[in-house]
Amino acid sequence: MKKALSIILIFFILVFGILYLIGSQIEEEIGEEVVFENNASKEVTFEEFEKILGEQGISTEELKTILEKKVIWPKEEEKSKSAEKIVTPEPMPKEEVMPEVAPEIVEDSQKRVLNYTLRGENGKIHFPLELELKNYLSNLPREYYCEPKCPTETEIELRYLNDSRQKEVLRDLASLIRSKTTSSDDQARIAISLVQKIPYDWEGFKSNQGINSYPYEVIYDNKGVCGEKSKLLAFLLRELDFGVSLISFKDENHMAVGVKCPIQYSFKNTGYCFIEATGITIMTDSQNGIIVIDEAGNEEIAQLLSTPVILQMSDGNSLDSVLEEYNDAQEWFRINGIFQSPEFQTKYSYEDWLSLYDKWQQLVAKYGIEVSE
Repeated sequence: MKKALSIILIFFILVFGILYLIGSQIEEEIGEEVVFENNASKEVTFEEFEKILGEQGISTEELKTILEKKVIWPKEEEKSKSAEKIVTPEPMPKEEVMPEVAPEIVEDSQKRVLNYTLRGENGKIHFPLELELKNYLSNLPREYYCEPKCPTETEIELRYLNDSRQKEVLRDLASLIRSKTTSSDDQARIAISLVQKIPYDWEGFKSNQGINSYPYEVIYDNKGVCGEKSKLLAFLLRELDFGVSLISFKDENHMAVGVKCPIQYSFKNTGYCFIEATGITIMTDSQNGIIVIDEAGNEEIAQLLSTPVILQMSDGNSLDSVLEEYNDAQEWFRINGIFQSPEFQTKYSYEDWLSLYDKWQQLVAKYGIEVSE
């Protein structure tokens, strides 16, 4: 009898153990909670067990399928999970952000900003650059041939002004200058200031390896030596209908520009007012001197003392209002002479110095003259 009771007790323990596992497994498989309304003190027959499954919507065939699967006890499950290989999930690939790249600058679409100063007012002209024209001019020969006879110096210089392809483009620059003012004399002043503000090619000057650039190349390269900048200014003044010459100083190896003007204000009574194209100076001022390099390679200031050759580029209008510049140039020369005088500190009072300095600053601002600190 005792043996039979033990067997029955073991049977109930096994049944409820199986029911627990089945409930867990079914819940895992169908995602719903399975409820067995029984307890350990109630005997459950097979028919009652089947009825309980029916109430949960589970057939005996589904139960069979579940029981055929491997049952993993909780402790074994934990052990199994701890034995699993830990794989760190790869991070989600970040969206590739392409670095911002500046748009490729096409040379043909570039513009040169040309600055000028007119009576103390600063202005700009945006002039398109053309690589094709630059390459064309760069490939033109600079040599000339004496067949059947040598060209004159005027003819040689005119060759740089008269190239048809260059003229077509640079005439647009002259038109842009005209658009700034209706005064023809002020148009000339803008052209003068504009060319003077183009940087001087010191590297080419010191190496003495200038390529004798065409006027358009000076704008494209944004630099030039005296002869190159002078031809550019001569071209523009000619396009603005003024009488123009190139003033060639052979002994000093220098070139400047002359614009037709009243004889009394002209350079050495030539009928042309002196314009220094290499830097910012006042029209008619030929007394600033130029920088030259001696045989030892040292820089020094030299005055233009030789008699120049006047090379006429065009016959046109006279810049008759040049008296304004002529008076300013004389005042500029007078003030600088006083400042450089050894008697300045003893001969002039502090009030005199302030008055002179104020006039000097006004001229600096009026013409945009660059001064060292």
